[in-house]
Amino acid sequence: EQRLLDEFRSMKALLESRLAGIAAQAPLAPRPLADALWRELSVAGYSPAIARTLAGRLPDDYGAAQARQWMRDVLCRNLHCADAADDLVARGGVYALTGPTGVGKTTTVAKLAARCVVKHGAASLGLVTTDGYRIGAFDQLEIYGRILGVPVHAAETASDLETVLATLRGKRLVLIDTVGMGQRDARLDAHMQLLDVQGVRRVLLLNAVAQAETLEDVVQAYRQVVPEAGRSTPGGAGTGRAAASQASATAVAGLRQPVIVTKLDEAVRFGPVLDVCMRHQLEVQYVTSGQRVPEDIHPARPQALVHRSLHALAHGAFAIEDHEWLARQAAQPAGAAAALELH
Repeated sequence: EQRLLDEFRSMKALLESRLAGIAAQAPLAPRPLADALWRELSVAGYSPAIARTLAGRLPDDYGAAQARQWMRDVLCRNLHCADAADDLVARGGVYALTGPTGVGKTTTVAKLAARCVVKHGAASLGLVTTDGYRIGAFDQLEIYGRILGVPVHAAETASDLETVLATLRGKRLVLIDTVGMGQRDARLDAHMQLLDVQGVRRVLLLNAVAQAETLEDVVQAYRQVVPEAGRSTPGGAGTGRAAASQASATAVAGLRQPVIVTKLDEAVRFGPVLDVCMRHQLEVQYVTSGQRVPEDIHPARPQALVHRSLHALAHGAFAIEDHEWLARQAAQPAGAAAALELH
C-alpha cells in the first residue's frame, strides 16, 4: 500500500512539473516577432541577457519593420560613443592604453599620436612607454615617434612615471603605452598600480575577435575602479602616489570607462564586443580596422556599428536551422535571469 502511494506521489510530481513547463512556455507562443528578434540578436553574437531583455520589452502592436527599427534604436541608445568634438585627442589629457597582449596597444598609440600631430602639431604631444618586458618594445614606439618628430620617454616605476609626466606637463596630449598582460596574469594588479598616478586615465583596448566570455573577463580585470578613500599606497600617505590616488578618485568618479575596439577587420561577428560595452556602460572612443598608421582608426559611430553587427551571418557548421532554434527556445527555463536595465 505504501509503495502504491509513493508511485502516485511520483506521478503527481511529474505531471505538475510538465504542466508548469507548458505554462511557462505559453506566453512565448503568440510572440513570433519577439522570437525573431531574439534569434537575430543571438546570431549577431549578442548575449542572451540583452536578447532576452529586448525580446521581452518589444511592444505587442509593432509590425516586422517597426520591431527591427525599434531594436536598432534601443541598441544605438545603449552603445555610448564619444562625440567627435570630445574624443580623447580633442579633449586632451594623459591616457594610458591598457589591455591584453596582442590587442594592438602600440599601433593604436601611434595612430592616436599621428592624429594629434596632424591637428595640433608635434609640440603638443608626449609619448611614454612602461613596457620594459617585451624585447624591442621601446624601439617600436621610438620608430613611430621619430617619424612624427616626438621623443619617447621610458618609465619602469610609478616614481619614474611621475617624473616623466612632470616634464611633459605642458603637452596637450600624453599617451602612455603599457605592457600587455593576460587578464588572469598574477602580475596585472601590480602593473596597473604603476599607472595610479595623478591625472592618468586608462583607456582599455578590446579585441573584436575575442570570445564574448573572454571580453567579459578582460573588462572585469582591467576596468579602472575608483580607489577607496584612505587606501594606503607605496611610500606612505604623504607621497605623490598617495595624493594621486585621491586625485584619481575625483578624476574618474561619474565618468564612463573609455575603450577602443580593435581589429574590426578581422572579426566575423562583433556583436559580442558591442554587447560588453553596453552592459558595462563603457564609452567607445574609436574603432580600428587594420595596421596602417594613421589611416586605420576611426571615430566610433553607434548607428554604423550596430548596423554592421546585425548583418553578421552564421556560416556552415555554425548556422542554426529553424527547427533547432525552436527546440532551443522551448528549452529555455522560465525566469532564467533578470532583465537588463536598457534605456
